[in-house]
Amino acid sequence: MVMAPGSHTPSDDSLRAAVRQSKELGLRVGFKPHLQIGETSEWRARVTPSDRNAWFRSYGDMLVHYGKIAEEEGVEQMVIGTELINMASSEVDPGNAQAWRDMISRLRAVYSGKLTYSANWGSSGWYEEISKIGFWDALDFVGISAYFYMTDTNSPALEALMDTWDSWNATHIRPVFERTGKPVVFTEIGYRSMDGALKRPPQWDQTRGGPDPEEQALGYRALLSYWSGQDFMGGVHFWDWHTDPNAGGPQDVGFTPQNKPAETVITDWFGGGAPAGEKFSFRTSVETLETGGVGEETRLRVNVQNLGSAVRGLILDTEIYDSSGTKVGQMIYPDRDLDAGGAGSVELVWIPSGAGDYRLKLGIFGEDWSELMYWQDRALDLFVASEGSSGKDIVLYAGDAPRISGAWSKIGDPSAAGGYRLYNENRNLPKAEVAAAEPADHFEMEFEAEAGTPYHLWLRMRADGDFYGNDSVHVQFSDSLDDSGAVAYRIGSSGSLAVVLEEGRDAGLSGWGWNDDHYGALGTNIRFARPGLQSLRIQSREDGVSIDQIVLSPSVHLARRPGATKNDTLILPGSLSETPPPPPEPGSLDIWWPEDGVSVSGLQPWKALVQDLDPSEYRMFWQVDGDRLNPMFPSDADYPHQEAWVDVSSWNWRDSGPYLVNFVAQAPDGRVLREKAVNIMIQ
Repeated sequence: MVMAPGSHTPSDDSLRAAVRQSKELGLRVGFKPHLQIGETSEWRARVTPSDRNAWFRSYGDMLVHYGKIAEEEGVEQMVIGTELINMASSEVDPGNAQAWRDMISRLRAVYSGKLTYSANWGSSGWYEEISKIGFWDALDFVGISAYFYMTDTNSPALEALMDTWDSWNATHIRPVFERTGKPVVFTEIGYRSMDGALKRPPQWDQTRGGPDPEEQALGYRALLSYWSGQDFMGGVHFWDWHTDPNAGGPQDVGFTPQNKPAETVITDWFGGGAPAGEKFSFRTSVETLETGGVGEETRLRVNVQNLGSAVRGLILDTEIYDSSGTKVGQMIYPDRDLDAGGAGSVELVWIPSGAGDYRLKLGIFGEDWSELMYWQDRALDLFVASEGSSGKDIVLYAGDAPRISGAWSKIGDPSAAGGYRLYNENRNLPKAEVAAAEPADHFEMEFEAEAGTPYHLWLRMRADGDFYGNDSVHVQFSDSLDDSGAVAYRIGSSGSLAVVLEEGRDAGLSGWGWNDDHYGALGTNIRFARPGLQSLRIQSREDGVSIDQIVLSPSVHLARRPGATKNDTLILPGSLSETPPPPPEPGSLDIWWPEDGVSVSGLQPWKALVQDLDPSEYRMFWQVDGDRLNPMFPSDADYPHQEAWVDVSSWNWRDSGPYLVNFVAQAPDGRVLREKAVNIMIQ
């Protein structure tokens, strides 16, 4: 590795001078080396040296060199590496973690400041490095290059961006803090000042889209508004800032916020708190407590969280509009006080006078309506069914699925609807953030639905080990529309409703539970373009998931969860068929070979089966003298059974024996179904 002053590497003297000038300006300083592969544009993640040991020695020398300068100049922090996936991920090479521990030990011998590493954010087709770093415990912070995708539109709302951050936090960021106990620093984050930049922030070389400095400023505003309220967030490093004071400007589409609205956002936040006029920052959510028809009560709960400073005498304004945009209802709640970080809620009751689509809008005003502090133009969409609508819930039992592919399998389970559940075997695969157009692992079902009627999707699921990494799926349909009438969530596309069982951050999991496609709030309604037969496909997002019931509700459960989020026991009447008989109890475990007391030598065919079960419905293992479980495999020879060829030539730790050979039959989810052992002798 070459480290020499040039166009990309400053001399030691110029680096020291820059640190001293920054200190004079009142700034704190960090060092963050970025590797460049020669004069190419190849990403540093792909560094692949011919001699890894030599590379680590050279890289460690570089860290020690700059560590000494950092110590002498009072540099507060060092980011010891950035997105070096091939050389840092334990998944790529298990030896990487120890190599970095050794370098960290060398660096701490000469430098007393804080240390972190900048791991690639991952997801959406990018490599997720955060969970693959095996040396976080040796550092002071978890560092993330946080270029998370924020929206799929060129005109996102601030609240929508904050909701996106909430989702990324719950699934990717807070879990690593909980796992490591280390504060999190965004060691690199930024947005271009270009139309559509928040869709794909890491596309650093994209040039499509005209200048849009307001979108860049909105991205910074959402970032600072959301993360200022997270107690484990240790700081943020913005990308990027030029030494030229005239850089940036209104026509620039690059990352720098200089001479753009984003610079004002940053200055106001770090120059004394949230900006004037925006120090009042709120988040809202709406829960549907009861859905009524025409002339019946619909009850809603509006929740408000204050993300800014304390406020007094607020006015909460709730307004309901019909599909023509006419206001048909308004409820006002004055004299509301909210402390900094505080929350409150109100319940409203509305009686619709006619069928159709309605929309709830929310506003928060200052005392005497003197200032609009917050407005949500689409807080909740409501549908009131006409009297002629059947309004009948569709309840599918997953065990009735006629088409099951890949890793999904049908498992007998007395706690499941109809006595069966579909189970996606836990293979510890990475999460599939985006649905596949042609998935290998999926199952499909059919049902009848009305056109234009909103339906709400609920799944009853269970996660292996009650672990949040085993609790989500992608759901798609053949003829679906989103609630605005646009084509969405279609089979054969990458669009889906992602259903996650855990209901909100830190909510936890326990047994069966119901949820929809939103995390901690009521999810999305769907419609169908044409009446009649529809197809539903559920494919893998995370493995280790079981499903037994699928509900599509236009009425009873349109806005109300069918059962509990944890330890649920509710089994609804199925729409497709009568409840099938419970699965048969597994019969005895029969060992064909070896027989008890037999003397054997050389290569032997161990053979066993469980009566009343097909070999595809269980897994069989053998072990000797309580050692590890060794897999057996299905065989149709003579009669369906499980088989393994075992060479006993090296079995000598008990001389000629006896040796205890134990056979264990397991369900696909790991439960032991049957167990039986025999003693054998070795010739």
